[in-house]
Amino acid sequence: TDTTGELLQVFTNTVLGEAYDQAGDQPDESELKAHVGDYRIGGPVPRGALVLTCGVDVQGDRLEARVWGWGRGEESWLIGHWVIWGCPAEREPWAKLDGVLLSEWPTEDGRVLRIAASSVDVAGHYTDEAIDYCRPRFASNVFGTIGRAGDRPIWPSRPIKPKKKDRKYASYVVGIDQAKQVIYARLKRETPGAGYIHLPATVGREYVEQLAAEALVTHFAKGRPVISWRVRSAGRRNEALDCAVLALASLRAWERAGGQLVAP
Repeated sequence: TDTTGELLQVFTNTVLGEAYDQAGDQPDESELKAHVGDYRIGGPVPRGALVLTCGVDVQGDRLEARVWGWGRGEESWLIGHWVIWGCPAEREPWAKLDGVLLSEWPTEDGRVLRIAASSVDVAGHYTDEAIDYCRPRFASNVFGTIGRAGDRPIWPSRPIKPKKKDRKYASYVVGIDQAKQVIYARLKRETPGAGYIHLPATVGREYVEQLAAEALVTHFAKGRPVISWRVRSAGRRNEALDCAVLALASLRAWERAGGQLVAP
């Protein structure tokens, strides 16, 4: 019963001191597999996609990039994903990322799309190198971002001022909690259309596991309940989810600049 669940949650948090999983707030892997469609990565972009955005996660030994296509009502398709191996302190992985961001994607109905906006995480590994990559590409809508939890919008109204006087680069704070809530709610939708998320037939099990890597949990801090997103199990990777968050943030940045998802 609901009462039993509430008691279990209180016992888990106050007696055991553990986080309580909010069951139903995140999709499971079987639900994600239902979103796998009949298009393929490397093939034509589905005709419903009108705009492409990219999210880039910076790791200690690689860059991970995901390109998403967006249609009317923010129906979306995973268009491509890359793991670019190489130390981000070196130029080579960033040069390969340029190859992704500057690519052209033909669509099923004869159009050609390019990436409208990209977000690169500059708050984790190799911050200086990530900022140095984003700074000269600002005019191409390549933004340096910092993900933060809490009650904040997916894309801010303005960037934050740099802490270092010599940095002279303003990053954008992405509201990761709200973005994850939007993504996971959409992954639980059963019918294609507005807000529905499509995955390609070529997507692997690892990608699906990464996309469903986190859960919304409640824990107590100083006697008060705190709800936050956490990786479901230690060591589980979540780069696919992080990149999806950044791709959604990129769409919001494009929309704030006047972009509209209107069919040609």
